[in-house]
Amino acid sequence: MNIPRCRWIKTVTVNPEDVRKAIRDDTILVSIMHANGEVGTIEPIKEIAKITKEKGVLFHTDAVASTGNIPVNVKEMGVDALSLAANMFYGPKGVGALWLKRAPGSCLCWTGGYKKEGGAPARKMWRGSWGWGKPRRWHAS
Repeated sequence: MNIPRCRWIKTVTVNPEDVRKAIRDDTILVSIMHANGEVGTIEPIKEIAKITKEKGVLFHTDAVASTGNIPVNVKEMGVDALSLAANMFYGPKGVGALWLKRAPGSCLCWTGGYKKEGGAPARKMWRGSWGWGKPRRWHAS
């Protein structure tokens, strides 16, 4: 597997034109962090999404650091997939989500990892998943 890396421009963000150049005929996914909580950069996601659409490539953004801190709107951003974590906006640790514009193939019925006791994935974390609802509603209002 060959994973091309793009250079940063002076503002320490990914240059959309470098993304365009890095996409090859066999590229199926581009994944870029939306915002970096350590250095404070916000990537040009909307511009990169336009490029990936032109090229017919799926686009994922990691919005863990940005959700709850800056506006995150998947329609405006134009992404195909977005990941986030509940603990970044007052939810419980260990709970995350992957938003998909459209599910590839059949939809997943279970989420989480395999449990060594043979139980269903995410079975022990149901309280955390349920607990995500309250801070999500607070944040939305």
